[in-house]
Amino acid sequence: MSTRSTQEAFQRMLGVTPMQYVQQHRMERVRADLLEVDPATTTVAQVARRWGYLHVGRFSGAYRARFGEFPRDSLHR
Repeated sequence: MSTRSTQEAFQRMLGVTPMQYVQQHRMERVRADLLEVDPATTTVAQVARRWGYLHVGRFSGAYRARFGEFPRDSLHR
């Protein structure tokens, strides 16, 4: 299957590009981790880095756009 065919199949079946799908999955995993870890021993930056987000400011903005709250709010639930 060609790259273009893969992109078209993702768009047709899931409504997103393959990269958007991966980014959405990573963000979901970050949220799951933030809700599960102990905020006394884990920081937002540690969880973000674990999932490949190296710029915490950009990550925080993307997280808020996706979930309607800042990552620190999820961490302290």
